[in-house]
Amino acid sequence: MSLELKRPGRPKDPGLGARRQAEILTAAAKAFARFGFGHTDVQAIADDLGIGKGTVYRYFPTKDDLFLAAVDRAVKDLSAAIDRVVDDVSVDPLVRFEAAILAYLTFFDDRPEMAELFIQERAYFRDRHRPLYFETKRTSETAEKKTAFLKTLIDTGRFRNFPPERISAVIGDLLFGIVLSNHLAGRRVPPAEQARDMFDVVFQGLLSDAERKARARRKDGGELAALIRRIVPIFLLSLLVLSAFGCGTKPTAAATGEKGQDPVPITVETLKPRPVHRSVTAVGTLGGFDDVTLA
Repeated sequence: MSLELKRPGRPKDPGLGARRQAEILTAAAKAFARFGFGHTDVQAIADDLGIGKGTVYRYFPTKDDLFLAAVDRAVKDLSAAIDRVVDDVSVDPLVRFEAAILAYLTFFDDRPEMAELFIQERAYFRDRHRPLYFETKRTSETAEKKTAFLKTLIDTGRFRNFPPERISAVIGDLLFGIVLSNHLAGRRVPPAEQARDMFDVVFQGLLSDAERKARARRKDGGELAALIRRIVPIFLLSLLVLSAFGCGTKPTAAATGEKGQDPVPITVETLKPRPVHRSVTAVGTLGGFDDVTLA
């Protein structure tokens, strides 16, 4: 009886599953972008990779799962590309800000199919969840990291005092708009060129120095006018209240019809000097002389 020894098989590759999954997602993203979600056949994706359809379903049980996984990977890859430049503390923060914008535009230039997938996700899954692109942007960890980075630029005087959340929202919307415009118009503009134009508009602005000063003067004048509009009604109301409680000018007896209230005019005659003592007697109200008239 002979004992047959089995030959050792191929050692298991621990990274094979991750690589196969990445290959499937890459091929799926391109297929979905080319044919659309509804017209994409999973079998065609498997054929392109030279694998069985069952292998695809082993990693992604449904076509929906496959599509959403492709979008989710793209969003994570985009975030990772930006984090790589933002997290490098050895580089000036303003330079990192510019590099992050360039990294964003470069990502979509290298993988243009992802813009199409973002559009399709909104069309086919709008009733199921918030788009993954925007959902990832609003997560606490991502939002806090962006806020902290922008706050550094504000605290060091590189950016003017402006809410970091608004800066992130405006810049993000501008970039996403550029990417969608490039995709829908079918144009391929070098990312560095579009980044340079964006830097010029965002950092330098559109207004000339003369117009900035003119707007500042108009703003100061408007603030003064607004202050006056707030104070004048309060002042008039105060006068009205004082008048109602008798703190204003007291009316005369002639105006009220009462007697004995008005001061009695007094006439004082100036006498020539005499060697004798003189006195002047006058009649007034009981409380004393309220008014004196010299004749």
